[in-house]
Amino acid sequence: MRGVNTPLALLRQRWLNTLSICFPGEWLADAYAASNRSCADLLDTSFANTPPAEFFETLYYHDQHLSAPIQHLRQRLDAGPVSEPELEEMLRVLADALLRAQHRFEHRAETIAAVRQSTRHELLRRLYRAKDYIHANVEHELPLGEIARAAALAPHHFLRTFRANFGVTPHAYLVQQRLARARLLLAGTDLSVHSICTRIGFSNAHSFSNLFRRHHGLSPRAYRQRHAK
Repeated sequence: MRGVNTPLALLRQRWLNTLSICFPGEWLADAYAASNRSCADLLDTSFANTPPAEFFETLYYHDQHLSAPIQHLRQRLDAGPVSEPELEEMLRVLADALLRAQHRFEHRAETIAAVRQSTRHELLRRLYRAKDYIHANVEHELPLGEIARAAALAPHHFLRTFRANFGVTPHAYLVQQRLARARLLLAGTDLSVHSICTRIGFSNAHSFSNLFRRHHGLSPRAYRQRHAK
């Protein structure tokens, strides 16, 4: 794996706080049962035979479902001591959000053309492994074969399946992530456009500017003037 410069590291050097959360197993079983059973079942049956919750091993990106409970938990912990009942409630809300994200993965897996559920889930895991690889190496040229190897799939099969599930080719997705990184750097740093261009994997500043304008309707400099923090 190549070395990775994270967006935060590129923005500024600063101390980072990390938050590691461990859920008691019975909490996840409880949340999993509540999200997979009808109200009648929840009233009439025990959770004793509830299967364990399983999660896709992938990066979970900020969205409206996951970010809010994580930010709330972090802000509350930073504010001072938290009682056990309040902490439990916040963690259960987060567990529910994680399981909802898992349901979205499962729904996507059901659209994959494979007979066995285990095959669909494994193929989706490999596709997300490829997406994570792209995110980790966004500043590098990534041949199709290299990304396919990260997913442990043959290139042609990988290309067809990636496009079918995510609506873009792997290269188009790489370009999307480069432009997202460019927007972050333009709005949050004083780096020159040329420096940003090279940091996100473009060798030609003119080509980068044309691509940026084509996607966003603004030149990189105009975007910075409008969105600079």
